[in-house]
Amino acid sequence: MISFYIAIPARHQQYIEQQIHSQYPEAQIDLTSDYNIFVPQGKVIGTYLTFKRSFFFPLKTYKKIESDTLNSLTNSLSKIDTTEGAVIQFVVRSAKGVWHKWGVRVAKEMQQGKTLEHALRVVNANFILRTIGNLTDYFTTKKKDGMDGAKEKHSLSPLEQEMVKGLEEKTAKAGMDVNIRIVVSSKDQERAEMLLENIANAFSQFNVYEYGNSLQKTKPSSHKHLRKLFFKLFLEKRLIRDFIFRSYRERRKLILNTEEMASLYHFPLPTTET
Repeated sequence: MISFYIAIPARHQQYIEQQIHSQYPEAQIDLTSDYNIFVPQGKVIGTYLTFKRSFFFPLKTYKKIESDTLNSLTNSLSKIDTTEGAVIQFVVRSAKGVWHKWGVRVAKEMQQGKTLEHALRVVNANFILRTIGNLTDYFTTKKKDGMDGAKEKHSLSPLEQEMVKGLEEKTAKAGMDVNIRIVVSSKDQERAEMLLENIANAFSQFNVYEYGNSLQKTKPSSHKHLRKLFFKLFLEKRLIRDFIFRSYRERRKLILNTEEMASLYHFPLPTTET
């Protein structure tokens, strides 16, 4: 059975219920005890989903995906046996407004005739200059010629024009800081890894390889320099603990706009196959 849960502070309960009923008038909302996906004496593994590129590059949303985006996710969950458990967890909070500026600045630089790489260098350099403060005027004078003084403007290709459009569309909507965790519990390691991979692969439908962003699986235990076994186990246990307590991790933050978030998580539609 696939279930949908929302865990919120008590002060927001009435507001969230009103929002759900405004979109799903016939929805039945039940207060329930917490769920448990863990299998006794089983193997528990998990991963975070992270962006492959900078946060201001967009994901593909339901507006550009022909089928219901929920179908692929629920299909991967439907492969879970009754003796196993799996969960896709979104920990969400409102993003600070400053995130909008990055995509706008990169798009603006590209519209002025710069390549993506050149635009990113300019935006990053300007950010560093603002943090330096008093050195800004001097450093800008010395460096701007090398970064902004291209004698001939770059003519944007159709792909680059589509990229600029995507940057502007993403930043035009409200944003959220999001942690995405996938946790699987199964009888053995091999089975658990297969289920985890299948669920993570279901998110590939949101990837925009040419001019946007992609979601990728990141295991806390995959760091190259973690040679001590106890530290590896600590990171694995911390992910599971963060999942249980729904903790937010700044380092694993994704910034999604409302359209992207609605594509990743929404309640079943009449057309949802599973």
